[in-house]
Amino acid sequence: MDKVARGFNLDLSLPWSSAKLLSFCLAGSTMWRAATIRQYVSRVNTIQKMMGLEEMVSSPWARRVLVGLSNVEKELPTRLAVTPPWMRIIRKQLCKAPWPREKKRLFWAVATLLFSGSLRSSEVLPDGVKQFRPDSTLLGSDVDIRQEKVNGKWVTFMLLKIRSPKEIKATSRKTVLVDVFEQSGPGSWFCPVKAWRKYKLVVRKGCVKPDMPAFRTKLGAGYTADAFNKDLKALLEENRIYKDGPGITSHSFRAGVASTLARLGFSEETISAQGRWSSACYNR
Repeated sequence: MDKVARGFNLDLSLPWSSAKLLSFCLAGSTMWRAATIRQYVSRVNTIQKMMGLEEMVSSPWARRVLVGLSNVEKELPTRLAVTPPWMRIIRKQLCKAPWPREKKRLFWAVATLLFSGSLRSSEVLPDGVKQFRPDSTLLGSDVDIRQEKVNGKWVTFMLLKIRSPKEIKATSRKTVLVDVFEQSGPGSWFCPVKAWRKYKLVVRKGCVKPDMPAFRTKLGAGYTADAFNKDLKALLEENRIYKDGPGITSHSFRAGVASTLARLGFSEETISAQGRWSSACYNR
């Protein structure tokens, strides 16, 4: 919500009046789906009740905005999921792109991590170029490369500390640990561990600072989800997947492994565990 408030210069301080609610719905419709906006509104209403503030009154105009947005969404093609074939296309286009080496490694490190960890960009990337929220951004200290023996063999993996992920915001927990394993053999080309190590080699002075966002440009600016999506679209524009719908965005990586596991016949329990889903919402 901070992004909406800054981008549209809105006052979203509590309590929300019907005018504030309408402004939020209108601004939010430029970047979110109707269901996401409703979740934010419900959360704000709950907070106001807990604080003893007056309950939010939904205006008919706000309801019309959300109904209209829902109707538009029904006519649009669904967002694509990034599966291994799409990862190969993205990598091929990345190799061809006239970008500096450090930018290519930064982009690929983010892409492989989002894909392999079924992560949301908001759990990994900072929300601003110069500012970030330590309670929701993946910091340098939140990434740890480890080796352990599994079934008699040594395996290498990244242990990620994900701060305030969406699925635990209603609980007292603050973080969740996610394991992302090194890939070998046919899948080594999209290995997140290798991509992370290569990215670290081009970070300023070869060091990812523990108290700063894990993903920053060579000049030290935060690599935001907006910047990642812009780079992603630049790589895939010639594939014309953005012509009639949302195409591929950073959130498309989260559903990639789940979609692949489903096609391979894995159980719903396995698929839900991969993305930390508590329901079958990954089917949407």
